[in-house]
Amino acid sequence: MKRHLSATAGLVLCLCLWGVAPPSRAGDQPEACATCHQEVVASWKHSPHAGLGGRTALATTGACAACHGPVDEHLETGDADALRRFPGQVREDDADLCLGCHAAHDEMGAWPAGQHAMAGVGCLDCHSIHDLDNPTSAAPALGHRRSDELYGKCLACHSEVQARIHMPSHHPLGEGRLTCGSCHQPHGMTEGLLRTHFRKNDLCLDCHPAMQGPHVFQHEPVEEDCMICHDPHGAPADNLLIQTEPFLCLQCHEAHFHAGLGGAPGAANTNPTAGVTFGTVSDPTSGLRQISVTNPFGAYGMKRSFLTRCTQCHSAVHGSDTPSAGVSGGGRAMTR
Repeated sequence: MKRHLSATAGLVLCLCLWGVAPPSRAGDQPEACATCHQEVVASWKHSPHAGLGGRTALATTGACAACHGPVDEHLETGDADALRRFPGQVREDDADLCLGCHAAHDEMGAWPAGQHAMAGVGCLDCHSIHDLDNPTSAAPALGHRRSDELYGKCLACHSEVQARIHMPSHHPLGEGRLTCGSCHQPHGMTEGLLRTHFRKNDLCLDCHPAMQGPHVFQHEPVEEDCMICHDPHGAPADNLLIQTEPFLCLQCHEAHFHAGLGGAPGAANTNPTAGVTFGTVSDPTSGLRQISVTNPFGAYGMKRSFLTRCTQCHSAVHGSDTPSAGVSGGGRAMTR
């Protein structure tokens, strides 16, 4: 009986103290903030942040206070400096603030060691906290689910890419079929921020599986790195090739000149060059030996070679499974 009376008295005391405690100003949010910040609060109410319910500090701390800190003093004085975070402008620690909730995502866990973070880029350089669902706003906002859809923010810093995507051969960026986020993970730390933890080629082969082996006769650049021959953002040559044929192929392969077709009239040759050494062909990055190039067929052979695409004969440049007809060396000529 005595224990029961003690428990009852304790409960009554707690209820009395709770009843006279001053109300929390955080409980007035965001209505209290909307008194002065109507547009910001109205935009926030339509954002994913507003719909998180009780799962995060946005609900337990108070919507605005979760990011801006205790706001009671600010509400009393109207002084922006009273806010613990974002006193009138973006603070340098905005990434720490966002990662307080977003670090749980695998892609965000690598952010502190990523290339963007190391370059001093902050979350708010690309994202908006309040206006997450309005891609047509004056400053296009990138919410968590819209980051891959809007590439204008990327091009604002990566102007060299913007120039290349307008070259004659380019990926369909900005055309509703491909985005920067299709290949890149802006929050990651892989080389080039690519969406792969394995070979670079794995990313390309996700969309171009027909180029994937294994083939009986492999073309080494295809196995090593597609970008040895292709520029994924854009190039002046067809098929995103970094250089036109045959000059692209001659970066690695020794030049050879085929004789004219039987019965075809020969070109006038007033400056014979048979047996003359024209120079060396090499790729300093591949470790291949330098090759002395001679032209056993004169000016006619030179003209035919430089006006002919290698792929007219060597069509299986990504690899072949069948022997090359009429060519010694099995399928290494990759003619089919």
